[in-house]
Amino acid sequence: MLQVEKIVKRYKNLLQSVAIFPSWLLMIYSGMFFVPALFLFSTPEIVLSISTAITFASLFVVGFFTVREKARCFVGWAAITIALGILLFSIPNGLQLIYLFFAAGIITAASYYGFAYSQKLFSPTVLIMGIFFLIVFVSHVVILSVPRQFGLNVQGNELSIFAMEALQQEAKMDPVEFVKTKKGREIAVQLYNTSIFISQEELENMVRENPGPIKETQSSLLSTENSFTDNPYSYILSIYTHSLINFSRKK
Repeated sequence: MLQVEKIVKRYKNLLQSVAIFPSWLLMIYSGMFFVPALFLFSTPEIVLSISTAITFASLFVVGFFTVREKARCFVGWAAITIALGILLFSIPNGLQLIYLFFAAGIITAASYYGFAYSQKLFSPTVLIMGIFFLIVFVSHVVILSVPRQFGLNVQGNELSIFAMEALQQEAKMDPVEFVKTKKGREIAVQLYNTSIFISQEELENMVRENPGPIKETQSSLLSTENSFTDNPYSYILSIYTHSLINFSRKK
């Protein structure tokens, strides 16, 4: 015990730095994504809307408490770690998130030994905050794990399908129309080995005379590896974005 106290006393500043730096990032990112999350309230998924809003607000609070060097901040980090641990085994390929689990665990330990350990006493506030964060994050993990049971029509590959549809549209475009896009122009300049300063009209005329290389490239787009396929990040993000994607499709 004395050895632990010596180590903590010696490296307390380092432990605090380990906890505070990611806490600033947590506040920034949760603050940025909290506003888009509010748009979910215009969709039928009221359970998801409430859970998402509370989660982002809670993440901001965890970061704020940590930056303010509050002793109880480690409780929020511990809850995040537990929720991530559950998430590892609850979604497709969730083990890809294991580095987040370890990172959150390290920050939990750093915030505990950096801020809370020296005080030792646990107030009722700490217990209340712990229960609050645990309920919020674990309940959100459950929603992410089995969205259909909560009435959410999410397949887990929403972003993958959306990306493939975008590629299919590019593949079916007329070669000249494809070259009018920024991506198409860049490809055409490389394929026809021309100057990057070539006029758009000249480039389009070259494609009209010899559309073969562009058509071949368009066909190859469909065989491009989709980085969203079977990815847990796609699964998680689709939970948040599928309503907005469906709304844009209706437009």
